[in-house]
Amino acid sequence: MVKNNIQSGAFIRIGLPKGRFLNSSLKIIRLLTDDSIVEGKLKYSNQKSGIFIYLLKASDIPKLVLSGLIDIGIAPEEWVLESLADRQTGNNKLVVLKRLPWIKSSLSFIGSGDTEIENDRILSIATSFPNLAQKAFESMKRNQLDFVKINGSIEALVPDLVDIGFDCVETGSTLIANDLINIHIAYSDLQIAIISTQDKSLQVPEEILNALQSDLENEK
Repeated sequence: MVKNNIQSGAFIRIGLPKGRFLNSSLKIIRLLTDDSIVEGKLKYSNQKSGIFIYLLKASDIPKLVLSGLIDIGIAPEEWVLESLADRQTGNNKLVVLKRLPWIKSSLSFIGSGDTEIENDRILSIATSFPNLAQKAFESMKRNQLDFVKINGSIEALVPDLVDIGFDCVETGSTLIANDLINIHIAYSDLQIAIISTQDKSLQVPEEILNALQSDLENEK
């Protein structure tokens, strides 16, 4: 069992992703706590070691770490980058403590085969990552974007309802199923990240870091 945490007598709050990552998160919970796993339960703890674990939406974890509501979390890098692009907070900047290579993805502009993004007209774009999409488009010095921010199912809107999408792509099977292609890969080799903030990262016990990465690395 993990020893006492961030500081003697203190506690540590950990955010783990639910949804598609739930099974891995539950295995980590078993490593760090003695709590029984209950379907639908979102809070677990090891009172003796001062560890409190929260199952959260992956997209919310970087924001909660930045705000200081949780001390350390695991989240896909695309959500880490989106949070950083949205908010730079001095000493509270996110720090990636470990990248976990058990899953890889990219953030790409997607569209139909005849989509042109180099003309002068304003393009409508559906995405869950507006800050990263804007940053990537500006770096290409291309036309302006009219954002439609939605959470998931980006491919359903392209090209009938919006011109292009900007989304996370892993295998590309969803693109193929919807007759879409990668127009431009903006961010590649994205993985899963263990994150904290600059002021707390050096205080995270090695035992907790080992527990957070050990099971996820076995998921490759």
